[in-house]
Amino acid sequence: MRETGHVPMTGELVAQADGAMVIRVADVPFEVRVPAAFLGVARRVFAPYRCDDVPRFTVTPDDDPGYAAYLRDMIPQIEDAELYLDQIMHGTAAGLLDYDCLLLHAAVVAVDGRAYAFSAPSGTGKSTHVSL
Repeated sequence: MRETGHVPMTGELVAQADGAMVIRVADVPFEVRVPAAFLGVARRVFAPYRCDDVPRFTVTPDDDPGYAAYLRDMIPQIEDAELYLDQIMHGTAAGLLDYDCLLLHAAVVAVDGRAYAFSAPSGTGKSTHVSL
């Protein structure tokens, strides 16, 4: 992750080659930068998380080129927008570790006052399992 000195103007996208927005996850604000062609998708996906805070770190889709290559090998038909979003989530999870936060892709069910998380790859039935 790259540290940033950028201070966003009321959460609006920064006028530059790449689009940038500040979002908050687990009470940690950080900047997300995406190629201009994917701003529309990023705005929709991250709309509920946008904030006006000063970011603590920056995530871009190209932070880990090895992960992008891994995704392309594992899912040859992956669309660019999906690839960028997956890379952003990967970078977010890595960045949040520095703030004692662990981001999981999981479904959770509460039983008798206890929470049980089921973590697995997308499409394997986590949501179906917890809805039973």
